[in-house]
Amino acid sequence: MNQPDIPAPTPSPATCHIKPDPMALLPMEPGTGNVIAALLKTPGAILHELTGGGRPRLVVGSLIGITLMGLAVFGGITASISESQWWHPVVKISAGTLFAAVICLPSLYIFAALSGIILPLRAVAGLLFSVTGLSALILTGFTPLIWVLGTSTASVIVPGALLLLVWLIAVFFGTGLLIRCGRALGMTHRLHLMLWSGMFLLVTLQVSCALRPILGAGKSFMPQEKKFFLEHWAEQIRFAGD
Repeated sequence: MNQPDIPAPTPSPATCHIKPDPMALLPMEPGTGNVIAALLKTPGAILHELTGGGRPRLVVGSLIGITLMGLAVFGGITASISESQWWHPVVKISAGTLFAAVICLPSLYIFAALSGIILPLRAVAGLLFSVTGLSALILTGFTPLIWVLGTSTASVIVPGALLLLVWLIAVFFGTGLLIRCGRALGMTHRLHLMLWSGMFLLVTLQVSCALRPILGAGKSFMPQEKKFFLEHWAEQIRFAGD
């Protein structure tokens, strides 16, 4: 007797639409392009390489390179709407952000330990440069908007406010990635990393004030007077109004 044809079972809709967990600790291939893709899509792969993979130094080096490349692009667009020499914003934004990240590394190690994340300093440095790397990518994505609006007005206040807004958005996404990584690593208390995120943002804003001017033209490459960034912003707003 011929056996009746039995149709192959069709997968259920729930099985077809299962999405992979972006924070799953899975291995990835080396390379800067793969690190960029992991930052945007599967950050868990970066965590795997930092905590248990065989190439943590290569990943950290790629994250630093991504940070510097993204900041250089952002600085170049800023230079196109600035009154200073073209290389001033590029150097100030790139070096200033890298300096802020380095001086905030010890505090991130402490706050991560307090939140229940026990990692070696090298892995914590990878987390830090994951924050700066994703922030730099976000800044790069906003460069068309900055160029269009920055070249359409003669006022310094409008592009300055736009740069500040874009910077806040980029740091928000970058530090948000840090919180997600903390959860994947077994974080017990979120408050510590949130406090560090606010501190890191304040440090970057003060460093930008210490390296002023970034948009306008100054008498020298570095300012001669020390100011708090809120005081500097208030003075610039009053000057524009006058």
